[in-house]
Amino acid sequence: FTPPQPVAIKLPFKPDATIAGQCQKHAIKQLTGMQNLSDPQIKTISGASLVRRAADNEAALEADTQPSRITVFIEAHSQRISAAFCG
Repeated sequence: FTPPQPVAIKLPFKPDATIAGQCQKHAIKQLTGMQNLSDPQIKTISGASLVRRAADNEAALEADTQPSRITVFIEAHSQRISAAFCG
């Protein structure tokens, strides 16, 4: 058995101003629908330095925002990211 080769994720464009450690809003669409991602994988894709996981049915968490964090809403039964936002 040979494990599959890693797949590189390419962005459709190069953002003008990428600030190291801050969540990149263009990455949110890319994360939506993915499943079983670890925190380091989410950080790599989003550019954020912090990851906050929330259950799909949790109340809105938008009052407590940080530019270096990404919040992902995960479906409990499938571990699929249903939504994400910077903050």
